[in-house]
Amino acid sequence: MAAEFIVKFETPEWYSSNTAQITAKLFTLGTFSKCVSTTEFWLVGTEPKQPGAWQFDVRVFMKPDMIFLEISSHSPSIERDLSALFSWVRKQTRICIEDEDGVPSGW
Repeated sequence: MAAEFIVKFETPEWYSSNTAQITAKLFTLGTFSKCVSTTEFWLVGTEPKQPGAWQFDVRVFMKPDMIFLEISSHSPSIERDLSALFSWVRKQTRICIEDEDGVPSGW
């Protein structure tokens, strides 16, 4: 079962003005796998996979006012890349990452 997280921006204007930079950062992640559309991106862990594994470990959806994450695997490479992405964003602006129940997460 996948875990869902929402990345909320303290300054929504910053997010809307910098969506292209966030997308470009996604492309640099070692786990980046596929750009499904202009708003959906897939990450796949670099660890060996079991036969029949899903085609993605994380789906990143760039919504108009937030980022929605669907995480189906917490492998070390996924954890590392998501932490790097969130650290990079936090250097630019303040964010809050909440789980599907609206509770702030440990990310």
